[in-house]
Amino acid sequence: MKLYITLIYVLLNSFLFAQSLQEAVAEALENNDLVNAGRQAVVEAQYLERSTFAGTLPTLDFTGSARYVTHVPEIDFPALPGLSGQSITLGSKDTYEVGIGLNYTLFSGFAQTASEQLASEKIILARLSLLANQKEIALKTVQLYRGVQLLDIADLILDAGHKRLNLQFDRLKIAVQNGYSLAVDTLSLKLSVLKIEQRKSDIAVRRANLVELLQIATGKNFQVLPFEANLGKALDSPFNPDKNEQIRKIDSKEKQLDIKNDIIKSSYYPKIGLQAFYKYGKPGLDFIKDEWMDYGVLAVGLQWNLWSWSTHRNQLEANNAKMLQVGFEKNSLKEQVKTSYEKSIRNYEHAQKSLAVFQMGNKLARQKMKIIETQYQEGSVSTTDYNLANQELIETELDLKKQMIEISLKISEIDFYSGKPVSEWRLN
Repeated sequence: MKLYITLIYVLLNSFLFAQSLQEAVAEALENNDLVNAGRQAVVEAQYLERSTFAGTLPTLDFTGSARYVTHVPEIDFPALPGLSGQSITLGSKDTYEVGIGLNYTLFSGFAQTASEQLASEKIILARLSLLANQKEIALKTVQLYRGVQLLDIADLILDAGHKRLNLQFDRLKIAVQNGYSLAVDTLSLKLSVLKIEQRKSDIAVRRANLVELLQIATGKNFQVLPFEANLGKALDSPFNPDKNEQIRKIDSKEKQLDIKNDIIKSSYYPKIGLQAFYKYGKPGLDFIKDEWMDYGVLAVGLQWNLWSWSTHRNQLEANNAKMLQVGFEKNSLKEQVKTSYEKSIRNYEHAQKSLAVFQMGNKLARQKMKIIETQYQEGSVSTTDYNLANQELIETELDLKKQMIEISLKISEIDFYSGKPVSEWRLN
């Protein structure tokens, strides 16, 4: 009774906490640290864009100063008949001033507009980087999930082979006791059993490693559902480089470099600024009275760099060289992505064609196993023949399931390289 309760508990636990491949990918896109880092990069770029725009608006500034000078101008009037000589000080050694007002850059050679465009393009680049990271994490999650499924299948296949050997081992022991078989035959079967147990132990370790990586990728601990074949068509995902985020990232970098050229060229123009301040100071504008007073200041300023030892020209040349570099990188990346896509297509088509061979091989191995089992009971074949047939059945089943999972993986790779968004990937 306890055994049944335990089995029911295990089955319910697996059902309740198992997640499909689609759910696992969704969890990875939601919880993965690299994806979350990409989201924060987008937020950072958005705040920087706001900061750049705010920098084009008038600023409200408060100023204050206190100053002491050792000498001020004086005018000495000579003595006249009936009047004594007199000195008049033109200024004050101590001056104090506070003010509040607006500063505004009226013209900067279009640098402000270009800076806003650059900040906006950086948001686009951050979003493309996020999408690219999401696709890479999604593909990695698919590979890990399929890897766990393959090991689960392998474990079940080895269990079946182990069960066949144990059943035959029990029969053989009875035959040995009755003098119909030799004891050495039991040793042969036992060695085969030990080999399977060793393979199962290796699978358990490999599975634990993959499960740990899957948990890191998804941020969740869950059970993997049994594998269901996904043998869709490769051409359901035609190659579209314009949808590939890695290529679009380079497009964005090219735009940024083009905008940077505009910013550099803005240095050839004068910069014009406006100021409007309300000030309160002593002596203010009346150094004769030397009293506290308030007054206003309106100013227009111009700054024009006429010579800078070819600094800006060299910056332009360097930026143009960078644009050429990025252009070559884009061409190379396009070829790499296209090659990877076409390679995945070829591998998929080869795997599909080979599937029939693996299916036929497994079918023949099953038929051979049935014949060998019958002949073994009749005593017309040896234990070695039985072991060989059992091993062939195990290997053909493993090869068949591995091929089916390989086809599913190639479909995901094709979706990845084609440029499809993750939401349209075939993850059934």
